[in-house]
Amino acid sequence: MRFRKYTKVFHVVSFVCSAFCIIGAIALLFCSVSESGRIGEGGMIPVPLMILSLLFLALSIVFGSAVNGASLRESRALRRKYELLEEQLRYQVEYDEVLDILNRRTITEYLRLNMTEDDVYSVVIVDIDGFKSINENYGHSFADSVLQYLVAVFKSISDEVGWKLARYGGDEFLFVMPGACLTRDSEEIERIMDAIRSPIPLGYETLTITASIGVSNSDGVTLAEQHITNAECAMYEAKCLGKNGIVVYGDEMKERAREEIRIKEKLQAAFENDGFFMVYQPQIDARTKEVSGFEALVRMKEPGIYPGQFIPVAERSGWIWRIGRITTELAIKQLSEWKNGGKTLHPVSINFSSNQLNDHGYVDFLASLLEKYGVPAELVEIEITEGMFLEKSALADGLFKRFKELGIRILMDDFGTGYSSLGYLTYIPVDVIKLDKSLVDAYLVDGKDSFIKNIITLMHDLGKEMIIEGVEEKWQFERLREFGADTIQGYYFSKPIPAADAVDFRVKEG
Repeated sequence: MRFRKYTKVFHVVSFVCSAFCIIGAIALLFCSVSESGRIGEGGMIPVPLMILSLLFLALSIVFGSAVNGASLRESRALRRKYELLEEQLRYQVEYDEVLDILNRRTITEYLRLNMTEDDVYSVVIVDIDGFKSINENYGHSFADSVLQYLVAVFKSISDEVGWKLARYGGDEFLFVMPGACLTRDSEEIERIMDAIRSPIPLGYETLTITASIGVSNSDGVTLAEQHITNAECAMYEAKCLGKNGIVVYGDEMKERAREEIRIKEKLQAAFENDGFFMVYQPQIDARTKEVSGFEALVRMKEPGIYPGQFIPVAERSGWIWRIGRITTELAIKQLSEWKNGGKTLHPVSINFSSNQLNDHGYVDFLASLLEKYGVPAELVEIEITEGMFLEKSALADGLFKRFKELGIRILMDDFGTGYSSLGYLTYIPVDVIKLDKSLVDAYLVDGKDSFIKNIITLMHDLGKEMIIEGVEEKWQFERLREFGADTIQGYYFSKPIPAADAVDFRVKEG
């Protein structure tokens, strides 16, 4: 490298030396030699010139060698530098730097290029349960140490038996097992589960974790890359079934996957072609048996696709926020039409999914709709599931505060389905509690119904109203009215009905 800036000088010197050599050679041609063999007077001039030319020739050779040697060494060093840089770039493209194993892109490419439909192999995806809480409670450095420990164990197993191991996501790992066709009880799965369940030593602490595992076996038909998707579906199924388990992708899941693709296509068409409408289930005052409000429920115009089918698909696909905005506008627009038609108005509650939390502009959107359609805020209520109140995230708290500032009442939906402590009810900003149908079915029976009565009393003591959902029998209604329930919602009075029927709905006596 140090010769580089002198290279031009070396070339100039070499040129000068070569020029002198040429001049000397020409001069020698003109040397005159006397008949006696002595050099003539004219020949005395070229001798020193010849010596000088030879000297410059030698210098030219020396300088030329120096330049060529330096250039060669520099070229080799530069080539090695590029080779090292290329290796580093290849590593960064193909490997996960933190865990030093293949990354998602590389393992996908490996499957695509190396596994044919005729090969026998299994794809396994392992997802650590509750890893987010490890990150939050212990920090990212500690969490990385947990993953590094697991990877060391996984690599020792993989190297021993010839598996391919990759990091598929943050806390997800993917194994490709040539020659395997796994079941839930396979030895290979047991080895992975044993590695995960063993206490992890981390300094002065040990940590015990669990994982959800999804498996997809080659079948001679499915493309290699699709097995990754299948294994991922099976892993999510394992999580839905309670985590810490194994699910093998099979015919039933294949059918569900095909059905999900079909519903996604229908949802896309509905988004583009005004494919949703609302129905309204009356909420009845338990004392007067008059309508006191409605719950707005979304439906698809496409026949044969029901909320229990398309709502979960929308949740998984990240489209629930779009449905949330559509239903909000449809409900507020309906209130405006009832108002302009001179109808008696009652509050309408709109469901808000926890997956809508990332729709940061929702409250502004809601406020703009109220202004656009001239609907008072007190006629709109937002139903939020119990779980969102329990998360106590800054995002959720900010949302609740903005609803309150706008004058929107908040209802807690599905109360009693997922939490045993009632202490949180003293501080959450909720106006109405909706008791889930599952509790009505389980406890509104002889010998247990005092539980329902005590919940109603407690809510009233906390200054909250009670709506009881899922009431289907007359005796249930009468018992709940006796217990002091404020509002009844269920098929005993009415199923969800079109807007035209809802606005004029009256309870039939008898």
